[in-house]
Amino acid sequence: MTEPRRDTPRVTVVLQRVESLDARSRPLVVGAACVLVLVIGYLESVPGSRLNYLALYLLPLALTVWYGGTRAGVAAALLSVAVWWIGRRLGGGGPPRSAFVEVWNASARSALFLVFVYTLATLRRTLQSLADALKREHDLARMDGLTGIRNAHAFREAADAEVARSTRYGRPVTLAYIDADGFKGVNDRLGHSAGDRVLRIIAQTLAAKVRAVDVVARLGGDEFGVLLPETGPDAALAVLRKLHPALNKSMVREGVPVTFCIGAVTSLRPPKSVDELLQRADALMYEVKRAGKNGVRTEVLYHDAAADPDFAARRGATP
Repeated sequence: MTEPRRDTPRVTVVLQRVESLDARSRPLVVGAACVLVLVIGYLESVPGSRLNYLALYLLPLALTVWYGGTRAGVAAALLSVAVWWIGRRLGGGGPPRSAFVEVWNASARSALFLVFVYTLATLRRTLQSLADALKREHDLARMDGLTGIRNAHAFREAADAEVARSTRYGRPVTLAYIDADGFKGVNDRLGHSAGDRVLRIIAQTLAAKVRAVDVVARLGGDEFGVLLPETGPDAALAVLRKLHPALNKSMVREGVPVTFCIGAVTSLRPPKSVDELLQRADALMYEVKRAGKNGVRTEVLYHDAAADPDFAARRGATP
């Protein structure tokens, strides 16, 4: 159930950050690239200049293609040629040349810039396709194929992140472990297709009854997990008291004798690890099983009983 932690691939994180940077910076970078073209053209127009500025145009062209796309890159390439041509006319191009030479040089420069633009645009599309494929693979690897919710690995990643957040900000976190009692009998009597449908209904019910910030996952077989970020014991108990009957009602509507054992642990201070939360929630779930099944049992880690003497009366098993 608690597989080893595997970090999100760094290449995926880098590509996501670059994509975010692109969205915010595109107009600014394209505008700066055009200004840079004009600056290079001005330097070329300085009388007596013997430096070759051809390679310098490639930088603003690359920026324009990357942030503005192929059309913007073509426009920047034509602008670069026009700026170069005007610079020559202003006296920065040396002694006069024939019309044929001027046209040849302009055409050669245009061809070079356009080849560079289309080559870079093709490379960018290839990298974007690779980024999209990696993102899809990353998402699919963290999704349970049967129910469409997160799998055990994705749940572990989310729990790791929430424990880190709890450590940083000192906020509570609640983790619930849910087991579907009687599910094996559904598979035995009605077949695996009926069992698969039951699992999907459980996942849909869980997802519908929690907040958008909460995490619902299938941990394996007929076991599910719910992570409630920044949720204290009273709020968590209120959620579970709504969630448990909703699950039971969904099974009644389906006509299957499945009930649910739920163990939930709330950590008021940063827990030692995700394993601590998982193990305690799992143990509480088994306490419900031993006590007669179909119930909820909660526990609070690092609770100061002196500060809240009435809490013991509010926690424990609920029908």
